[in-house]
Amino acid sequence: MPAYTLKSDWQRSSVVEQRTHKPLVVSSNLTAATKVGLLSDNLEDLPIRELLVMLLGEEGKRRLRLRQMTNDQLFEAYDAELICRHRSAKGLYEDRRILRHFAEFLGQFPPMPALGKQFLSQFANRKTATLARYVAVLKPFFKWYGEELDMRIKQPARLPPYVEEADINALIKAIETKATHKRLARRDTLLIHLAVNRGLRRTELTNLRVGDIHLEQGILTVRAGKGEKDGIVPLNDTIATLLRPYIKNMKPEQSLFGLKPSSISGKFEWFSRKAGVSIHCHSLRHHFGTQLVEKGANPEAVRQLMRHSRLDTTQKYLSLSGKGLREAIELLDKEKAEEPWAFDPLHPGRKVPRTY
Repeated sequence: MPAYTLKSDWQRSSVVEQRTHKPLVVSSNLTAATKVGLLSDNLEDLPIRELLVMLLGEEGKRRLRLRQMTNDQLFEAYDAELICRHRSAKGLYEDRRILRHFAEFLGQFPPMPALGKQFLSQFANRKTATLARYVAVLKPFFKWYGEELDMRIKQPARLPPYVEEADINALIKAIETKATHKRLARRDTLLIHLAVNRGLRRTELTNLRVGDIHLEQGILTVRAGKGEKDGIVPLNDTIATLLRPYIKNMKPEQSLFGLKPSSISGKFEWFSRKAGVSIHCHSLRHHFGTQLVEKGANPEAVRQLMRHSRLDTTQKYLSLSGKGLREAIELLDKEKAEEPWAFDPLHPGRKVPRTY
């Protein structure tokens, strides 16, 4: 198998290096006098490990310690880095899953970029987003280990799905006509309105507490959204009217909906089937962003309302609405309508009727 050959080649080269002890490259941040001192006749009296420590510096010592670890110890040490880096339990779980898969692939062989690429080649037939996700997990691991995984995955630029207004109305009607308890119907209607008119994500809907709603100020506080970010979202009269009786007699620390993200997805799926449309919870968020752009909202205001970290993430809604493109084309069409004549390229100065 190719994997066996690659690992065996590395094993042979590793043994050769251990036997020959190739000359070390002295760190460039040492002074000339220090280098001369290190390369004096006393060099032979120093144990090789102590010499490495002196030459490599703090970062070199850290990498040296990592290479003395078993793979189990190595991935356990990196797990602490993951915990400090991640603010999302879902993201942490996914990174651990991919790294566990990579650790199983390595067995007892130490991590090497060549083995990393061989591992990733198993997913070449998967979706581009899947392969990119694996690369995004392995690259920081190799960097932490002191190696570079020279691999980039270019993802195609995709537009979010466009949701028709008629489908939204059908979804709301399906909820209103459902035979259920009045309070549950109000809860489900609130879910729809906060998703489609305020662009809240599933986790943001789940995290909402009664104390996050400020009816007098006309705002609600979004807690621990994507990237663990908080945000402020204005309320309108429709949502405030639905909220006022719903939260009556509820305590500030109570969950507004009492639903998990998976339960919210299940509800949207059920109502979509009943309405005969194809809408997911995140589709309503896309609809919210598209509507803001089509109504001429400032891109920076859209970014803040969508709670995007970067403006370029918001730009995709500009493409989806097509408003700017339509306006540009309308300018050209208007010019053609006002001037039905065009200059004849074969006879300068002569005009002929437009044929386009």
